[in-house]
Amino acid sequence: MFVVIISIQEMSFEGKLLNKKAVIYHHGITGSGGSERITLEEEKYFKAMGINTTILSFDYDSSVFNNTYSPNIKLIHPQKFSRFFWIKILQKILTLRAAIQKLQPDYILGVGEEGCIYLYFGTLFTHYKYSAHVPQTIFWDLQTYGDMWDISPLLLGRYSRIFEPVYKEIRNFTAGHKESLPKFIPKMSIKKKIFSEIIGLVTYIAVRKSRHIFVLSKIMAWEVNKMYKRGTIILKGAYPESIFGYMPLQNIKEKLGVQDKKIVLSLCRLEEKKRVDLTIKAFAVLVEKREDIALIIGGSGTVEVELKNLAQNLGLNGKVFFPGFIHETEMYDYYYYCDVFVSADHSDYDITTYMALGFGKKVVWTIENETEENLISERLVFPADITSEGFANALNLALDSECNNSIAAGKYSFETYFANILKILGSKDKSN
Repeated sequence: MFVVIISIQEMSFEGKLLNKKAVIYHHGITGSGGSERITLEEEKYFKAMGINTTILSFDYDSSVFNNTYSPNIKLIHPQKFSRFFWIKILQKILTLRAAIQKLQPDYILGVGEEGCIYLYFGTLFTHYKYSAHVPQTIFWDLQTYGDMWDISPLLLGRYSRIFEPVYKEIRNFTAGHKESLPKFIPKMSIKKKIFSEIIGLVTYIAVRKSRHIFVLSKIMAWEVNKMYKRGTIILKGAYPESIFGYMPLQNIKEKLGVQDKKIVLSLCRLEEKKRVDLTIKAFAVLVEKREDIALIIGGSGTVEVELKNLAQNLGLNGKVFFPGFIHETEMYDYYYYCDVFVSADHSDYDITTYMALGFGKKVVWTIENETEENLISERLVFPADITSEGFANALNLALDSECNNSIAAGKYSFETYFANILKILGSKDKSN
């Protein structure tokens, strides 16, 4: 496997980027997730650097992240989509292709394997080259959790023959994959199997055609290499430098009446994949040992009622708080007042959790997450076994530890991340 890890501390782009044009293709920006934030932050940074940047998308909800972004976004779709699947795909490709040719960008970036598919056909037989962000492969898709393997058409590609040789190895690589994916490639109807083979082959070709593939961890680099026989560029970014020295607008401890408590904060969509139930169970174990703690679970989702019932059944009333969806303008205040941030998510890299590191907070996450040694040695990150006792022990250690709080977390800023990306996009060599 060939992996390129690049760190660029300082660079000047003035003059070099003026009059340059960039296109970021994101199939649909309809939620406040990690990939959506990176796309919007990337557009903002490129624009600030003097690059004429346009996000191309088929769907955009301007209310994402509580209207805190004002991107230059162009919706690209015909007045009416066909109800026939393949004709609809063709319509999307043609409109994307037309938009690219009209804008004539110097740089093109796509998001995910799906983005690669559309950009492959959208640039086919042209001189345009595209690079790709692959934050997670189709083996990590949220919709797959709990053997729900046939919900999204794109996900069927992972059961194709092109990925069959590596399916078992990738599935068995993490506990979350084992929970999420069928042990064996499932039986399908002839129609579905044909589609699986087509989409798998197209995905393979399209990702491999990318000029550069940007990933957020060595784990994802390994997985992409297994699937696509391609090298990647590992870069990490999670928060703006503006959070350094942030002063809160409100006192969260006073707001919740827990001034005398140490705060454990969880902030995520309340979905099964996030394993917030494990966090609550671990907290229940921990409160038997200490009374100086409170747990705040921010977010909303499909399992919200179940989680509230779980906390009640475990006798955690007055100790666990559910403020619901936390508005973007309040989010930093919650980070500021927490003592430990916790995430039990099945993930290799999570922007929300790295945001806590940017605030200088201690973090507990699962042993599935990629953890750099300096984050452990500086007592910033405490990896936990995926059990209630494992998380309780890690939380206890984190709460009682004094972190070194050096510059370790500062290197994950968006400014450093996007500066690196621009430097690479401006290079002539293909990553391999």
